[in-house]
Amino acid sequence: MTDPFGFSEKPTKPKVPFADKLKGIVPAADPSKDVALEKVDRVADDHGFRSREAPDQAPAEAEPSPSRKAATRAPADEGQGPARKAPAQLGRRPKETGPYVALNTRAPVRVAEPFQIFCDNNRYSYWEAIEELMKRAGLMK
Repeated sequence: MTDPFGFSEKPTKPKVPFADKLKGIVPAADPSKDVALEKVDRVADDHGFRSREAPDQAPAEAEPSPSRKAATRAPADEGQGPARKAPAQLGRRPKETGPYVALNTRAPVRVAEPFQIFCDNNRYSYWEAIEELMKRAGLMK
């Protein structure tokens, strides 16, 4: 049989209640249950992640992971000021207190790239580099 537009009618499927459809869904097996936790901990430790669990023994000083070694910066070049020492804890800097102001700017590539290299070589955040350059220019004490 055809409809007024010339298409044949599709046979209608009987409606299946939604609850019955959900009952047919079976979760897949969890492959993460097959992985030994020691292996996961070792991989995490190799990449610089430390467990928050209480240690069973005192942690031994470990060699930095290959990814940590690659992330270390070269010392400052001559004429770019003294290189600062890294903080005692990786990824932590002393907290600066006081109010902050957001400064957003577009800079030409000829200015931005040397500025970013200056920051990387001296391990400065952008605001620290601006502060250092202002001190060198005699605008700050």
